[in-house]
Amino acid sequence: MSALGHGALQLLVDAGARLRHLARQSGVMAPIEGHWDLDGDELVARPGVCRISGWAAQVHGNGDVEVQIRLDGRLVASGVPELERPDVMQTLGSRYYRSGWSLDFEITAVDSGKEVHVVAVCPKASRSLGRRTVRVIENDRTFTRKTAGLLEQPASGRVLTSEVVHVAGWVVIDGRAADSVEALVENQPPMRLRRCEPRPDLIGLQDSGIGIDVGAGFSELVPLRGKYSSNTITISVRAHGADGKVWQSTPRVVRIAHPSIPGRRWLRPMQRRTATTQLPDRPASTARSIACRDMQAVRTGKSSRPRIAVFTHSLDLGGAELYLQELLSRLNASNTADFLVISPRDGALRPELEAVGIEVHVTSAISQISAGQDDPVATLRELLTTRQCDVALVNTLGEFVGVEAAVSCGVPVVWVVHESFDIDVYAYTLRGDRAAAEVAERIRTALSCADATVFVAEATRALFQRMVPDMRSLCIRYGISLDEVSRYEALHDRAGLRRELGFSEDDRIFLCMGIVQERKCQFALVHAFADVLRDNPNAKLVMVGYKPNQYGLAVKQCIEDLEVGHAVKLVDVASDTFRWFRVADILVSASDIESLPRSILEAMAFGLPVLAAGVFGVPEVVTDGVTGWLFEARDGAELRSGLERALSCTDSELKVLAKNCRESARDFDGQGYATEFDRLLHELAAGPQNSDPQPTSGS
Repeated sequence: MSALGHGALQLLVDAGARLRHLARQSGVMAPIEGHWDLDGDELVARPGVCRISGWAAQVHGNGDVEVQIRLDGRLVASGVPELERPDVMQTLGSRYYRSGWSLDFEITAVDSGKEVHVVAVCPKASRSLGRRTVRVIENDRTFTRKTAGLLEQPASGRVLTSEVVHVAGWVVIDGRAADSVEALVENQPPMRLRRCEPRPDLIGLQDSGIGIDVGAGFSELVPLRGKYSSNTITISVRAHGADGKVWQSTPRVVRIAHPSIPGRRWLRPMQRRTATTQLPDRPASTARSIACRDMQAVRTGKSSRPRIAVFTHSLDLGGAELYLQELLSRLNASNTADFLVISPRDGALRPELEAVGIEVHVTSAISQISAGQDDPVATLRELLTTRQCDVALVNTLGEFVGVEAAVSCGVPVVWVVHESFDIDVYAYTLRGDRAAAEVAERIRTALSCADATVFVAEATRALFQRMVPDMRSLCIRYGISLDEVSRYEALHDRAGLRRELGFSEDDRIFLCMGIVQERKCQFALVHAFADVLRDNPNAKLVMVGYKPNQYGLAVKQCIEDLEVGHAVKLVDVASDTFRWFRVADILVSASDIESLPRSILEAMAFGLPVLAAGVFGVPEVVTDGVTGWLFEARDGAELRSGLERALSCTDSELKVLAKNCRESARDFDGQGYATEFDRLLHELAAGPQNSDPQPTSGS
């Protein structure tokens, strides 16, 4: 979160919804909606650059809104909202997705006592987003020795309509962010919460003796299914500090009101397709020839190549997208199928796919479920039918509407699930508390109806199999192009690249590769790195994947606040990631939710040992002490200890680990999972041997 507290945001959006309802009844709608993410009457800041943020958008029309910052009546900053605000979108709708703004302006000691006024303006209207009095405090980065905290969410008495509760707040122990934070739900075992979340609003508590550690926040969506026996649940939070000191919150009691789920055909059990493929592995050398021969026999009067509809969430440069690109490039090269990629979001991968002859269809229909609009199943079903698709390949859990559309018109489905989330939690992230129960039920039903659900890690497969026991699943670990890595190393001198990028031979470079976002825990990583940097002046940290969203801006500010900019480099999202693997010594991943990061496979192919939180599929490819080091996720002490282990490793020991990584990387050749998918898709396209599946009828 930004400076706006978690509880305050919920109150804000609830109030906004009530105001819009009253406005619609009266026939009058405010032309601009927005908010400044700061509670209270004061803007507390240190001398220097001050950053404030919020959101703003027009209620009607597509015109731009400009946000203006006025200090003592003077215009000191302005900008157009364009940052991602999924938190606002979940409650107010899809038009608010890019409603976020973040502006910088200069604060000096003489500005103390002056007024800052934030105004949102458009050609025909303006709206004040708030006024605050500036209070300038000394630029003191020391921490007092106080322990305090607050469980902000859930509020006592809150009524939940899903199987998920949002637990959030802040805590400092001896003035520092806690090393671990746990949720205590009824008599269940403690559940680790995401710690070291940015809370810049806490800077104002310095005068209360609490400290100014902006990493004091904690938050988590806690699944409740199966954890309670009545409609009331007691929740509290316990935090542990570096020296064993413990802080515990006052318990909160919430109530669950189970909603009625609308009756829809795809929510009812759909007829499972009769066995069309054997999921257990069989020799790949014969599988493909058998599938191709069968295809020629059963597809009379039709092209010998099946048409595969591929549903994906975007065409940007993300892990799941690159997974799909690698797979489709290899399958397309074999020339045994035609592909139609269907995505709600365009991106950098589109021209690359089209360049190799893969058709791409961009449509907003597939994303409408998360925007609260009409379900797109009918639109997607018509697309599958008119384009005569034989099989649907669905990429990522969020595209379950593609599964629904395919099953409803009798098209077999292979569903690739990358996410290691509880289903109820994932549904909550898509639609919030109000509609999470419905979305979760739809996902569970879709999982039970897919012909094959593919996971990239056995741990993730086991997680989902427990939630949906009748799911037909298998694990196909994906791979990368090892040849590309070899060619890049041959053409790019490591020492020369390091000099070009400003690094010395003595630097020990840690690389964190991935989009800067909450589950990647880059904020916590910067905090821990700052602690070990004092005794390791040659340590460097490069984080590739910066985007100017709310969390990314907080990470950037954290680097400035901790004065580690000389050792920590934040790099924008870029397609040329290989040069960073080439110059680095160690890959570091503090992510607390990962199935099998592509960055780990690429790092090991480059001979980089991996320091990572041992979550889900990570221990399946990283062996502690052999190809890297593992530490417990969501634990500040463990993260610091892991960094110290990697920094204490001698150059000769590092070379042994690098050699082990390269040897292990031989198992990551991308042709392996392409061959497995080729078999699955062709056998499903050939159809069942003894029956013709029909879509389930119903209202």
